[in-house]
Amino acid sequence: HKAAQRGKENVCKWVFTTFFNVPSLNGNCDREFIETSAKRDWDYTSFFISLIGPDDDKCCPSDLAGMEGHNDLAHWLAGKEQSVVRGLYHEWQQLHSDD
Repeated sequence: HKAAQRGKENVCKWVFTTFFNVPSLNGNCDREFIETSAKRDWDYTSFFISLIGPDDDKCCPSDLAGMEGHNDLAHWLAGKEQSVVRGLYHEWQQLHSDD
């Protein structure tokens, strides 16, 4: 959140490539990350969501970057945030479709 707010593009991209295995130029979350994360316990998954999800003020990293005028970074982050959340939700549906 702080890196986004301060416009630290290199740190934001490092977080995504390190924790989410998302190549810098790819718009989609890595399938292996999604499958692994969705199958683990909630604490593990919620840690990753906390990196991209809303903070106590209900602002995601993309929101913070945009509020500080880092519009290109905000746009990039918003795409990554959506990719991760959609991927996790899709995998959760797959895991629970047999219930």
